Amino acid sequence: MKISNLNLNHSPLWNKWMDYQLTLDNQILTSQKLKYSFNKFWSEVIFNNFIDNQFILIQFKIKLTNGLFRSISHVQIVKNSDYETLLDSFYVFWEIKSEEYHILKLESIIFTYKIVPLDNKG
Repeated sequence: MKISNLNLNHSPLWNKWMDYQLTLDNQILTSQKLKYSFNKFWSEVIFNNFIDNQFILIQFKIKLTNGLFRSISHVQIVKNSDYETLLDSFYVFWEIKSEEYHILKLESIIFTYKIVPLDNKG
């Protein structure tokens, strides 16, 4: 899913759960692929569209080649300035998964997110 030129102040997408999905074409997820995917998500959805009085709820997930989904992280609550911290957190969540996860070929990586105003945590 590619979202560009998104005006979150007037968008029907604002304050709704959305999935940003990047296809991995049956590849194993590496740290480099995770960073690339996260950077792509951040630049297309957050960087140019995020306003200071908002925060993001985000969860890192994967989709297996058999169609099953697996949550890798808990839902994280961050501001746009928390890019490095969030990426590091996703690395840690990925690294603590069992060895089975590190040899699975994946269909896609998913960032489920919701951008909301600071005064509304719903």
